Formats: sequence, C-alpha cells, structure tokens
Amino acid sequence: METIVMKYGGSSLATVEKIQRVAQRIVRRQQEGTRIAVVVSAMGGTTNEYLQMAEAVSSRPSARELDVLLTAGEQVSISLLAMALQEQGVESVSLTGRQAGFLTDACHSKASILQLKPVNVLRHFEEGRIVVVAGFQGVTEQGEITTLGRGGSDTSAVALAAALQADRCEIYSDVDGVYSADPRTVPSATLLDEVNYDEMLEFARHGARVLKTEAVEMARRYEVTLSARSSFKDGNGTLVRRREGYPAGRVVGVTGRTDLIRLAVHGDSPPSDFSQSLSECELLYSNPGSEGFGLVLSGANLGNAENFIEELSGRYKSYLDVSTEHGAVSAVGEGIGVDPAVGLNIYERLRRAGLKLGGSYLTPHSVTYLVPTDTVKDTVGLLHKALCEAETREYAHVN
Repeated sequence: METIVMKYGGSSLATVEKIQRVAQRIVRRQQEGTRIAVVVSAMGGTTNEYLQMAEAVSSRPSARELDVLLTAGEQVSISLLAMALQEQGVESVSLTGRQAGFLTDACHSKASILQLKPVNVLRHFEEGRIVVVAGFQGVTEQGEITTLGRGGSDTSAVALAAALQADRCEIYSDVDGVYSADPRTVPSATLLDEVNYDEMLEFARHGARVLKTEAVEMARRYEVTLSARSSFKDGNGTLVRRREGYPAGRVVGVTGRTDLIRLAVHGDSPPSDFSQSLSECELLYSNPGSEGFGLVLSGANLGNAENFIEELSGRYKSYLDVSTEHGAVSAVGEGIGVDPAVGLNIYERLRRAGLKLGGSYLTPHSVTYLVPTDTVKDTVGLLHKALCEAETREYAHVN
C-alpha cells in the first residue's frame, strides 16, 4: 500500500469551510488505497494573533512561553480536521508533536529535530486510521514544548515522511507548484513539472516561497520525494526529487527579492555582540575584502525590519554602513554557476539594460546579481524572457 504524507498550511485551513474541503480531499485519496498521515499548520492568521496577544501582556515575552502559546494553534487545527474526517465516515485521530514522536533540542523558537519515532503513527495506521499530526512542534527530553521556527510545519512533514519511508510528501499551499518565475509579476511564467533538490534549494534561498529551505535540505538528505501542489484545485504540481544525468547549464527559473539588508563592515572588528545582533537574520551572501567585508542579509523573518536597521545603524555606526538600496535577481539551474558563459551572458544583458549592479554571487546552481530595489520586478521579467522563453520545451538553453 502506498504511504503518503500530506501537509496543509494555514491558508488552506483558514476557515471551517476550508477544513471541511480539505477533509473531503483527504478522504478521496484514502479511497484510492493510500495510507495517509496529514501534517497541518495553525489556521491562517492564528500565529500572528497569538503573537499580538503575547506582546500585549509582555514587553519581552520569553521564548519558552511563546512556544507553549504558539503550539496551541496547531492543536486546534489537528482536532478540527480529525473531527471533519470522522464526519466523512472515516477513522481519524489527531496527534500533537510529542504524541507523534518528535524529539528536539532545547532551542526554543528555533528547535531542531533530533529524533523521530513515529510509534503512535504506525499503530494508528495498523488500525486503519488517517493520522493528523501537529506540525511546527516537538518536545525535549525533559518534556519542554518547542517550536521549529517559521515554516517549521514543512520540516515536520518531510521528517515524518522520512521516518515512515513514505512514497511521497505532498506540500499543499495556495500556489499550484514551482513556476519559472512569480506568475503574479511575470504572466508568461510556466509551471515546472519537475526540478531537482539543488534547484529547489536555490529557488527557496533566493525568494521563492513555495517550499522552505530547511524542508528541502532535509528531503535531499533523506531522499524524500516532494510534490508541491495547490490546496484549492486539482493538478500534479511540481515534483522535487533526485535525478541522475540531469541536464546541466540550463536556466529553469528566475527569482527576485527585495527584502535585503546590505552591511559594509569596515575599520576595526565590531564588538563581540555584533554577531548575536544578527541572529534573527538569514545570511544570504558574504564578500570579504581588503578593507573589511560585506554581508547581505534577509530581513524576511524580522518582525520590524525598519526598527532593526535603525538600531543596528545606531549601535555600530563606527563599524559599518547599512543599506536597503539593492534587491537581488537570481537565475537558477543545474550547474549554471560553474559555467562562466552563463554568468557573463546575464551580466551583459543587465549592463545593456543600464542597470547599476551592486555585486554578484555564484553557487554551483545559481547566478545572482544585486540591482536597485525598485528595478527587481522588471529585471526578473527581462531575464525570464531572455533565458526561459527562448524555447518551448521545459528547460531552455541559455542563448
């Protein structure tokens, strides 16, 4: 019997009516002879609502108490979905992260999964039940409740799929899958049938919000096949898996992001607490130089990026310059970062467009240029037209 893990995010569960529709979809899959575990997030908007409550009663809520508070959101979701499934006439049971066997370290709000023993999940499988598991959460050896950080439900789903040796982990959201560019800003963007793990990691790191970086990294490590699909309409979405003999040197997509914070560190070394002050940010790129070094951070996970920048500029003004004048555009494709012709081709196109470039960064599977923030949208469209629309087949050669 095929085993799959289905993951539904908050937008898919935002109302009782949506929960009922999700339940109907799950039942149809079970009727195909599939053994199903479902991992869910809190109902849409719940996490932010709880955070606002915490901030209303405490100027500095502790990470431990926030974990206790925020995990309540997933418990509401799992119980309601299990009830909706039961109403459809199928056996179903809800499990918290602890009941499902998620053991984590003690890093509150950013815990890492140390071990997963899905004993209860397997027992309920044997008894013919659909198992609904709370994502985003776990427990320490001492019994402390922990959360995995924003987007942690994706990681929970992949970890459970790996532990169950599931045939596939299906991630459902409000998008159809992985596109060659954001279809909201590039109407000609096409849905990709399949990408490999390395390409999906680059999409995630460079601004695509379909799958979380940590979840893709775990899927690659344990070779879990992912499927990114729409919660609201039928379709196969995009498969993410390992493929041998994958064609190299082809651009499969272009992404852009405008949430960058650029730091130019100069002079003497900053104080020892400088690194700690950046702990809430994701380091995207670094560039050491003879007179200092440059860092490019993502402000996506900051509650208030403006306050963060103001505080950083004031505290370390003699050590660094802070700028938000640049965004990033990235071309993604297997092996394109090790092919000089690809980077040069992109550079020439941007130069001819008259763009003032703020730097470039390469990985084996991506080429990134910093451009003025207000040009990111148009630049993504320009590169997509040049690199992804040259031929009608799925993967276009760079010309």
